[in-house]
Amino acid sequence: MPTIIVKGTDIELRDFAEQDNDKLFKVIDHNRIYLRNWLFWVDLTTTIEDSLNFIKSAVISNDEKSSLVLGMWRGSELVGTVSLVNINYESRFAELGYWLAENEQGKGYVTSSCRSLITYAFENFQIDSIRIKCVAENQSSHAVIKRLGLACSRSTDETQWIHGHQSAEPVAMICGETSRLTWQLLQQQGKSQTIFSSTQQQLYASDGIDHSISAGNGILGNSSVNSTLF
Repeated sequence: MPTIIVKGTDIELRDFAEQDNDKLFKVIDHNRIYLRNWLFWVDLTTTIEDSLNFIKSAVISNDEKSSLVLGMWRGSELVGTVSLVNINYESRFAELGYWLAENEQGKGYVTSSCRSLITYAFENFQIDSIRIKCVAENQSSHAVIKRLGLACSRSTDETQWIHGHQSAEPVAMICGETSRLTWQLLQQQGKSQTIFSSTQQQLYASDGIDHSISAGNGILGNSSVNSTLF
């Protein structure tokens, strides 16, 4: 797939090659304590071989268009990932997940990368809605959802990985979702932020999304793909 240039940043989104396994493992290992607060797969990534196996799986999934796993690259430096996952062509929806190195926060990388990938996905995949889901306590991910202008709803989900362990009870979740039509309107109007009042209601009424329910998992974000944090 072509490299996606993330506007307003020095970040490019591009897929992984097997020779990236060392870089991927090093950034995960360096941020292990931070990332494992929200991402279960961090504890399962203990060797460079684990990262290589992940990349091999991602390459196959990308080729099959069953997911789209991309690295956030600043030149030759890997700072995180952003992924389109759980693609359901029958229901025509997908979820977004991501994670970012701790020292790269506050630069707008996650929001800008998600915006670029959502636009790319609607243009290149046969899907009509995209959602991001995160644990309600994950304020950083909730902020990303709002900055993107996604319609927000709350739910109580099954047990989740939270604060470095699997919860014993269901936890509160936040789901942000947008339809193809709503996203196009948001970008045309330059309103990639939460929309309120009658304008918001008009957009949501036309997008066909049931905003009272949600499903999935994402951002350090908790995505079932093992990426979403930030």
